[in-house]
Amino acid sequence: ILNLVGNAWAGFGAAFGPLVILSLYWKGLSRTGAISGMVAGALTVILWIVFAHPYGDVNDFFNLYEIVPGFIVSLVVTILVSNMTQKPGAFVEDDLNQVVKQLNDAKLKN
Repeated sequence: ILNLVGNAWAGFGAAFGPLVILSLYWKGLSRTGAISGMVAGALTVILWIVFAHPYGDVNDFFNLYEIVPGFIVSLVVTILVSNMTQKPGAFVEDDLNQVVKQLNDAKLKN
């Protein structure tokens, strides 16, 4: 059961972790980049579990927890695909700027 839960969290973390971070801090994220990164991260975790773990020794590189390579692959794929595809429309950036302004105004009131 512990391995199953660990694998599930690795899949979720690798698929959605970079996406959450980039969506909060990077204006260049595109829809295609987000979807590509999620798929790449999840597939990396699955492939790492199936192919790398059976051959990994305790001190071997392939014994690495699968979220690490999945997170890295997802992050790189998301950035590369977002840079190669159409940027989000101006309305998305306007919405983001409005939210940032509201958050800054709320901080000033406190």
